[in-house]
Amino acid sequence: MGEGLTPAKKGLDNLKNLKVLDLQNNQISGSLSRLGLANLTNLKTLYLFDNLVSQGFANLTGLEVLNLGSNGINGSLSSLGLANLTNLKTLKLGYNQINYSLASQGFANLKGLEILDLGYNGINGSLSSSGICELKNLVEVDLGKNNFDGQLPQCLTNLTYLKVLVLSSNQLSGYLPPSVGDMKSLEYLDLRENNFEGSFSLSSFTNQSKLEVFLLSTQNMFQVETKNWFPAFQLKVLELTNCNLYGIPSFLLYQYNLYYIDLSHNKLAETFPTWLLVNNTNLVEMHLANNSFSGILELPNFKHDLAILDISRNNLSGQFPKNIGKLFPMLKLLNLSHNNFHGQIFHKHMNLPFLKRVYLNNNNFSGMIGKGLLNSMGLLVLDISNNKISGQIPYWIGDILSLRFLLMSKNLLEGNIPIQLSNLILLSILDISENKLSGPISSSFNCSSIKVLSLQKNAFTGPIPNSLFKSSELTMLNLRDNQFSGSIPTWINKHSSLHVLLLAGNDLRHHIPNQLCRLRKLTILDLSHNRLNGSIPSCFTSMISWTRENYVDHDSTNAFKVLDLSSLVGYPKKIALYNSTLSLRFGVLDFLSFKQFDVEFLTKNRYDFYKGDILNFMTGLDLSNNDLTGDIPSEIGDL
Repeated sequence: MGEGLTPAKKGLDNLKNLKVLDLQNNQISGSLSRLGLANLTNLKTLYLFDNLVSQGFANLTGLEVLNLGSNGINGSLSSLGLANLTNLKTLKLGYNQINYSLASQGFANLKGLEILDLGYNGINGSLSSSGICELKNLVEVDLGKNNFDGQLPQCLTNLTYLKVLVLSSNQLSGYLPPSVGDMKSLEYLDLRENNFEGSFSLSSFTNQSKLEVFLLSTQNMFQVETKNWFPAFQLKVLELTNCNLYGIPSFLLYQYNLYYIDLSHNKLAETFPTWLLVNNTNLVEMHLANNSFSGILELPNFKHDLAILDISRNNLSGQFPKNIGKLFPMLKLLNLSHNNFHGQIFHKHMNLPFLKRVYLNNNNFSGMIGKGLLNSMGLLVLDISNNKISGQIPYWIGDILSLRFLLMSKNLLEGNIPIQLSNLILLSILDISENKLSGPISSSFNCSSIKVLSLQKNAFTGPIPNSLFKSSELTMLNLRDNQFSGSIPTWINKHSSLHVLLLAGNDLRHHIPNQLCRLRKLTILDLSHNRLNGSIPSCFTSMISWTRENYVDHDSTNAFKVLDLSSLVGYPKKIALYNSTLSLRFGVLDFLSFKQFDVEFLTKNRYDFYKGDILNFMTGLDLSNNDLTGDIPSEIGDL
């Protein structure tokens, strides 16, 4: 819709017989009356998703489908006039700011409602008093991402047509009643991220025959009991995380249609359940992270369509599977991190053309990096940090042009940085710290896209390349504890995004350049343990992020966004295994979403590591152990 053009100016108010109107994803604001839409009494379907319309629906009594998701609606719903829309069958109000309880909101009149979406609001109060149980024709309900509290009400069993019930991410508490199993029409049940207590037996679902998706997790002391029983249903999706399982549920022996399973964050202490893959040839995602699985990783001996395998944070051992490409040719994500695997990685015959993310960090892998990744030209993330990998950084990594995150720290790598890494024009994070790398960094090394560059604790020599200070993207530069010599570069981009600059523990000489004061976003600067001489620049006081009077106004809350990678690599997945009119979601965030980079800094005469949100509120300057002379500028007192 053109800029400044309202529906009324297009003459929509004259279309008295209009039955379907789709105005989604525009910038329409105001009431329906002002827009000339309030008198379209024959309208059956109205889509207004992602606008700013919040009043004037009372006359549209013929409406059967209304989508008002993401319209900035806040407070009470009474101004919408929904109570008059007694013919409504589908009502979508998700992604708004509705923060009242549902009692006395007019829902009691909507007896014909079949689809109700109130997800991602701030609705509070108990479900018992919400009036939901009175809407007995409901088929699909999404109440996730709200603030409902209290116990799960027994009256939900009155909803005999209900197929989809989403109550995730609320404040529901108390015992999870066995009556949940009496909702025999349920096909999709999502109870994740609540505060349930006590225990719940899966045998409550004995009479369920239609259940296809079951999602449950809690934040309290809560245990799911998995006694021997034989369900009548065949699940497609099962997530039981943080449920204090003491064994893989035995009923899974009789489930053959699973596409997605997540049993992460439990107490499972047994061998890797190869049988789950053998039983479920359609399995696409398998998440078993943060348990106590032990022994050798045994994989099935036939080709499988598994795309995501996350078995991180266990006690599994053995070598990197050489035939993994033949067994799982569709593999997109492989996470073996925080285990006891050993041997060489990426055999040259490994063929995984769809591989996007691979995490092998925190194991005992050794030897040189094999060439198997040359068959994975769509790779986004490679993390092999904290192993015993030796040899040089392969020059051919520069051919994987899709790479965004390359993490190789804490290994035994040697040699220099191959200039071919400059080809990685999408690279955001390069961490090759704590290795045995040496030699100078080429002056032509291109880091224009890099946001975090960590080279500390190696043996790099020569001058610091000017190219590292020309970038407008670089947020953190850590060159600590190397053998860099010469002067601190004076060519500094006035649009620099540097927040953390760590140059300590080198052989830098000459004076501290005034050009450092151009780094207007700098919050932490460590130049200690060098041979810098001359005086301390008085212009340090012009650095906005260091001055007390301007500190609150500084955009520090976003300063370290790059250190929290959830916005870069999180991937909530829309469910494709269950047909629904709701935007149902399941899955877990990528491992790197929770990885934050440490900043080691001297405070109170000791070095500590700082990471996460604390960095947004921390400033620091360390000039100790140099050859500085002259007076301490009085302006330092203004910092």
